[in-house]
Amino acid sequence: MKPSLVILLTILGCSSCSRHAKLDAMPDTTSGGVVVKVLEESLPKDEDKRREFLASAFFNRPEEMKFNSITTENWKSNFMAFAEALVQKSDDLKLDSASLRKELDLVLKHARDKLAYLPVGAYQASLAGKPVWIGQQLG
Repeated sequence: MKPSLVILLTILGCSSCSRHAKLDAMPDTTSGGVVVKVLEESLPKDEDKRREFLASAFFNRPEEMKFNSITTENWKSNFMAFAEALVQKSDDLKLDSASLRKELDLVLKHARDKLAYLPVGAYQASLAGKPVWIGQQLG
């Protein structure tokens, strides 16, 4: 069964950014710094509860906040590099990287050169017993 994608878009504002990095350990803001993880907790079936869960679990995550300095300049090239890094990391973890690639392609298609997205995280979870991808996008 192929996972589908739950897209979570986070609009970052400078005033809400908090930095947790040590000065001597700067975060990897390149595509190599993307996050791929498996969430053990199933997503709530109720849509309102699922929305609350996603907001509390993914809004302003420090591991994705490190990317907020990347601008929309050359966003498509950045999107492709970050998407490839996510797919490679999911493949390395023996997750369904093919379905993740398809879902990322759909996100890019949805942008239609009108929206700039940066895929910085992919989380495999389950919803109603079926696997899903939760995509962390900065946009």
